[in-house]
Amino acid sequence: MRRVKTATQCVHLEGRGDPYGAVSPPIYQTATFRQSSPSEFGDFDYTRSGNPTRKLVEQQLAKLEGGKHASAFASGMAALTALTRTLEIGDHIIAGNDLYGGTIRFLEKVVQRAGVYVSYVDPTDSNEVGAALSKRTKLLLIETPTNPLLRIIDIKAIAECAHCLGARLAVDNSMLSPCFQQPLALGADVVMRTPLRGFCRCTRQSSAFTILAYVTTLDTNFIETRQMAMAQ
Repeated sequence: MRRVKTATQCVHLEGRGDPYGAVSPPIYQTATFRQSSPSEFGDFDYTRSGNPTRKLVEQQLAKLEGGKHASAFASGMAALTALTRTLEIGDHIIAGNDLYGGTIRFLEKVVQRAGVYVSYVDPTDSNEVGAALSKRTKLLLIETPTNPLLRIIDIKAIAECAHCLGARLAVDNSMLSPCFQQPLALGADVVMRTPLRGFCRCTRQSSAFTILAYVTTLDTNFIETRQMAMAQ
C-alpha cells in the first residue's frame, strides 16, 4: 500500500462520525454532555475531561507523529507540566543544555522544588549523556534542533542510552514538526510540540489556536496515567 504523503495526512481526517455529513468537523463548544442515566456515561461528560473536537485533533496529531495516542493542551508549559508530573520525588531528569528558556526556568523553579533532581548535559555527546545516567534517571528531555543554537542531536543514540536503564526519552519537536522529523520512529518514547511553529506563524495566529501544544506517544499506559489526566 502506497504511503500517504504528509500534506494529505494534514488535511484528511478519519473517524469524523458527523450525523449530518459535514465536510468540516463541527466545533463542540458545550461544557457538558447529556447522559443516558445517572449511572451510565457516554464517551463525553464534561469538556475539561473530554471533547469530540479535541479528540479528533488528538487523533490527527498522533497520526502525524506516527504515534498511537496524543493529549492536547492549551500551552507548551501545560504539556511540560503534565510530562513531569508522571515523575515522583527522588526521580532524576537529564535535560539538554540548550533548551527553550521557559523550559529551563520551569525545570529550575518548579520541578526541582517538587523533589525531582535535574541535571544538564550536552546532548550532542552521547558519552556525556551516558555518564550522567543513574538508576534514579526516569526521563531524558531534549530538543532538536535545539533552541536557540540549532544544534542537531542523534535521537536514536540518545534513545538507546535512555533505554539501557529504563528511562524514557522525550523530544521537543517544535522546530521541525512531524512534517520533517519523526522522533518516535527513531526511538523516542514521547514527543512534545508547540504547533504554532511550523503549522502556523507564531506571532500572527496564536489567538486563532485553542490547542497550543500536545504530547504524543506509542505508550498507552503513559498517556492514561492519572497525572497526565489531571494536568490536562
